[in-house]
Amino acid sequence: MDEMAVMERFAFYRGLNEEEAQPYFTLVRDAIAQIEEARRKDIPGGETLLCAAAAALANWQASLLNGGGSFSAGEVRMQSGCGATEKALWEQAKRAASPFLQDHFYFGRIL
Repeated sequence: MDEMAVMERFAFYRGLNEEEAQPYFTLVRDAIAQIEEARRKDIPGGETLLCAAAAALANWQASLLNGGGSFSAGEVRMQSGCGATEKALWEQAKRAASPFLQDHFYFGRIL
């Protein structure tokens, strides 16, 4: 998977320029590794969808690390929840890439 393509998409999702996104590079590489691990080896293609899924996963994880975000300008204050939007983006990207990802089942007892 093209690390730079994932990094560019991640920066876009976070509203960061290239320099501002650099501290997240390890997080992006970890997300790429997770997607590559789940990638189906028997189906070629899907590179763009898999890159989008990796970027969305890293974006969601970054939001969890940062505990949401907020800013204020004068009397106007904006505050985001703890990654609800980012999680929705990740779930949508994962669904779109699902033909290229293995199904993961949990075999165990649910209490």
